[in-house]
Amino acid sequence: MMMSTTPGDASYSAAFGQSAYDQFIGRGQAITLETVSNLEGSGITPHEPTLGLSASVNDVCGLLKIAHVNEVLGTKYHDAEQLRKSGGPNLYRVVGHDALAMVLNDLSAVGARPFDIKLFFANQGKQWFDDTERTEEFYKGWHEGCDLAKSWFSGGETAGLHCTIVEDEAVFSGSAVGVIYNDEHVYDGTTVQVGDRIIGWRSHGLMCNGFTLVHTKFIPALPNGYMTELEGGQTVGEALMEKTDFVAPAVRAFRKAKLKVRMINNITGHGWAKIMRAAVPFDYVIEELPPVPPIFTLMEQTLSMPLEDAYGDYNRGLAGVVICDEADYRFVMANMSNKGLQPFELGHVSAPAMEGKSRVVIVPDNVTLVAK
Repeated sequence: MMMSTTPGDASYSAAFGQSAYDQFIGRGQAITLETVSNLEGSGITPHEPTLGLSASVNDVCGLLKIAHVNEVLGTKYHDAEQLRKSGGPNLYRVVGHDALAMVLNDLSAVGARPFDIKLFFANQGKQWFDDTERTEEFYKGWHEGCDLAKSWFSGGETAGLHCTIVEDEAVFSGSAVGVIYNDEHVYDGTTVQVGDRIIGWRSHGLMCNGFTLVHTKFIPALPNGYMTELEGGQTVGEALMEKTDFVAPAVRAFRKAKLKVRMINNITGHGWAKIMRAAVPFDYVIEELPPVPPIFTLMEQTLSMPLEDAYGDYNRGLAGVVICDEADYRFVMANMSNKGLQPFELGHVSAPAMEGKSRVVIVPDNVTLVAK
């Protein structure tokens, strides 16, 4: 399975694979290291352990640390569009909400408080904006996210790419910066140790990951497409559009209480393998599982998806994890619950059973994900 790039090491392909895509990413990370020297004399120093993590962190003149991230929603928008065309509800408010959640949750993962947000939006041309029901609902969700994260929206870029993007489709991307004060540690995983607790919080569905497989394989295989009913009466389309929770309110609470949080990992691409992002190898022993939302059960059955692949690609009810000191885990869970998340005890950190390799050992389902 997959693991994150070792902090300070630009060899992305060594961690993720040898495809042309991996080589492209690896070359970009090599340039990252090659350009660090451009900052000499500026008073700005990159916090190297965050290289390859969800957001980069820079020390600014010894006064404070600034985190920065750029992220994209992915193809969840496409499914929102197709759901409405199939007779389903207008859920562009979720698109706006989740477009921002993808940006800010990565910033929160390193322990930064977001404060300034930019939106990059691209479509085929100005005719896209004629559908005011779509645009108004999008901005309602985006505004809602800004309020939840206690951040301000400072503008961005709107691009008409008529030769690149097909009609009715769009790209929603954004960037944000956040602050970590000098007396605060970065959630970079360098302090993870044996005995630490792994606290999960529940997802309500796919969040924003794996939608390409949904609309290319899963939906065409269903008798009524997006309008296929799940157990409980919700349609598949509605289940796909469930919101992603914001982590920023919980991180602010962790900071205020001065809790010993080692690392936060959102379960997005690479599924549960995202748990093992710390540079030092450990076994992450999973002893309890969250309820699996019905949408995953139907996907796995419909696509004959092996359980190992399901855990390696999707969240299966786990939105993310907080790795924290044993002494603080009850306080971590209480603060998460108070800020709208649904936390549960997931497992603990153990010494690695394989030399130089991290593993996620999912005991109840007898599945083990091994880092390359």
